[in-house]
Amino acid sequence: MFGVFLFVFVVACVGDDSYVSLTKWNLANSVDIPAVMTGAQISQAEYNATSWMNISVPGTLMASLQRNGVYSDPYYSLNLLNVPRVQFSFAWWYRSVFDVPAVSADSHFVLRFEGINYRANIWVNGVQIANTSQIVGTFRFYDIPLQTGVHLSTGASNCIAVEVFRPYDSWTPPSNELTDLAISWIDWAPFAPDGNAGLWRNVSLRALGATSVDLRYPSITSKVAVDQQSANIEILVEAQNYLPSTVTGTMYLDIEGLGLFNKTVSLPSGNYQRIQFDSIQVEAPKLRLWWPWQMGSQEFYDFTVSFVDSKGMKSNILSSRFGIREATSKLTERGDRLFYINGQPILIRGGGWSSDLLLRYTPERQRLEMEYIRSMGLNAIRMEGKMEDNHFYSLADEFGILLMPGWACCDAWQHWSAWGDEQYLVARESLRSEVKRTRIHPSVLVFLYSSDELPPVSVESEYLAVFAEEHWPNPTLNSAAQVTSSITGPSGVKMSGPYVWEPPNYWLEDKNFKFGGAFGFLTEGGPGASPMVIESLQRTIPHDDMWPINFHWDYHCGNQQGLFGSLDYFTPPMYARYGEANSAREYLYKAQVAAYESHRAMFEAYSRNKYTSTGLIHWMLNNPWPAMIWHMYDYYLNPGGAFFGIKKALSPVHAVYSYTDSSVWIINSMYTGVENINLYAEVYALNGTKLNQKSQTQISITGDSSTNILTIPIETEGFFFVSLKLVNNSNSQTIDDSVYWYNSVPDVLDWMDSNFYLTPCSSYADLSALESLSPITLTSYCVDVSSEGDERTKLRCTIDNPTTTVAFFIHLRMMSNDGSVIAPIFWE
Repeated sequence: MFGVFLFVFVVACVGDDSYVSLTKWNLANSVDIPAVMTGAQISQAEYNATSWMNISVPGTLMASLQRNGVYSDPYYSLNLLNVPRVQFSFAWWYRSVFDVPAVSADSHFVLRFEGINYRANIWVNGVQIANTSQIVGTFRFYDIPLQTGVHLSTGASNCIAVEVFRPYDSWTPPSNELTDLAISWIDWAPFAPDGNAGLWRNVSLRALGATSVDLRYPSITSKVAVDQQSANIEILVEAQNYLPSTVTGTMYLDIEGLGLFNKTVSLPSGNYQRIQFDSIQVEAPKLRLWWPWQMGSQEFYDFTVSFVDSKGMKSNILSSRFGIREATSKLTERGDRLFYINGQPILIRGGGWSSDLLLRYTPERQRLEMEYIRSMGLNAIRMEGKMEDNHFYSLADEFGILLMPGWACCDAWQHWSAWGDEQYLVARESLRSEVKRTRIHPSVLVFLYSSDELPPVSVESEYLAVFAEEHWPNPTLNSAAQVTSSITGPSGVKMSGPYVWEPPNYWLEDKNFKFGGAFGFLTEGGPGASPMVIESLQRTIPHDDMWPINFHWDYHCGNQQGLFGSLDYFTPPMYARYGEANSAREYLYKAQVAAYESHRAMFEAYSRNKYTSTGLIHWMLNNPWPAMIWHMYDYYLNPGGAFFGIKKALSPVHAVYSYTDSSVWIINSMYTGVENINLYAEVYALNGTKLNQKSQTQISITGDSSTNILTIPIETEGFFFVSLKLVNNSNSQTIDDSVYWYNSVPDVLDWMDSNFYLTPCSSYADLSALESLSPITLTSYCVDVSSEGDERTKLRCTIDNPTTTVAFFIHLRMMSNDGSVIAPIFWE
């Protein structure tokens, strides 16, 4: 007899001799294994698997094949198209041989799978311990009890074999009634050929303590006082007793700086119990709140939980950390969702996250992307159906970045009419796994249990029951769209687009509150295309296919079955406004200008209109592979126009020019005030002649504010520049400076012809005068200002224009000796 239990892995303080991370595996397609071979035989340690592929786990089928050189870089050119799909319609075998830690006889172990996509049969040492009716669902976590003398051997090799079957899910007709609740890439990119099947997250074996009681899934619920001088917290932990009889004893909770707490508990055999430590009062000065990075510091408390039974036998020790913070939300008078952290409002400004297309990741890349996110001034990430590993959540805690996980649109997750009992089970238990795994993290702001549509009452009710049962401490959203539930009421958010390029005046002209303009909470939207820089294109497309634009370019846009599989919504407006291009290099230079302009305008508008606007999630933050659309930085971590436009828009204290009325605002995105600053606004002609100027001095700006300071008249015809500068009046240091370019005859939007992804223009602003600027040679020098002990090189660079001609849109790069661009790179 065997049992399968849901599990979310939390690192526990156990000695190295009692924990085995199963990373070394072999892989084979079932068609390459004699049909007479069974799981019972394959899972024997002496089975000959020398012909199998050596792989590491985590690793999907396709990722493992690529790492073993079966396929060359699948992200280059059209290589992904050439991968045969039929091979993944068969079962694949993962197999690992391992030794168990030296423990006493009859010891209990927990075999933990943190992600199997999608169905599996599992054998250990010739015994089947789980089947496909129990192991089903991409996002579920499994905890399988094993025992020495029954399943495992000490002093001899053990073997585990997992027979994996891929998911079948789609987002496009006629196959969109497939109902495996897995991972799809919707219209973001081509789908992975293997459906991302395999052991895509960690697998581990862990010995339990002498009590055979497992402690896991910690949670914290915080209630912070209005004056932020005290908080009431509740700590919850799950305890499961694997012995055949009830165990009684004492549960201990030891919180750094707050003390030791205990309670007597009785743990029945088999099922887990939720153990709560209620009403722990934390007062200042011991109270240290966790904040998003723009609001304050990221404070943590280390804690341990342990169990000692009535005979004095000790369990393993669960060790983790938490942050005290309270996340809430409410509807504004306009009916828009506004989030609060520790009682203070926050304007959410973030992007839509994508995992790697083959679900490959490294802790180092995750950290670099978090650094990019903060460097741009963002404070949030929406994760639509792309849940990352525990390390990602811990990094978000550390960086003070808010997370908005949730299920995806369009595929089986929203094909509710086709759901049967299995889908309801998988959906419910997948949510339970994610809730248990993430509820300890202060970075997790909200869970969106649907994306584009409102779930049926039957589905929503099951989701809500899971949140209640598992003591979810944060807000939830019934949809990313503007819907109203008969159970939970209005969502208070919108996903009204756009998804393609719009001119900079779009965001402030949408005064009818129908589309993506700067009001309310836009859960996904943006100016669409963000073509990669030339150096990235050179790594993606063969030289002979770089120009003119062709299918190689299209294939590296969105999914070819969707609306966004080309640059057709981007190129005509760019050519109309900036002039046509005659090479890939010229095209991509102009594309960076256009992307900078459009992305800056969107974030500035939403920031200017706080709290008429309550949140903005740009679609998207990053790409699953090298792509020309929907990113702030490209797959190679090269920042382009979108990155720097957003970074400028979200400068901590920033002066903003409004395209619709020439007003100038100061936005303070920090939560402390700024005093005694001067604002200088100047209008210039293309040749650098100053046409107008206006200023205001000794300005004081409160924290988390947006203030209209002045209006700078545009009295010229045609093209013009606007220069804005903020200066500290006390020390003459520049706080912020920006340059805008536009035309006195603006872009004209055809609002009557709008749809969910586009409001077209009936005419465009003419910015082609920029083409008449003469080429100039700038001078530059850099000085190494690194300090001893710095992990990275720091350079101070000076750029000088020795001419009287305007040097427009200079893109600074650092190059290695071989001529390649250095990335990532952080400019301040």
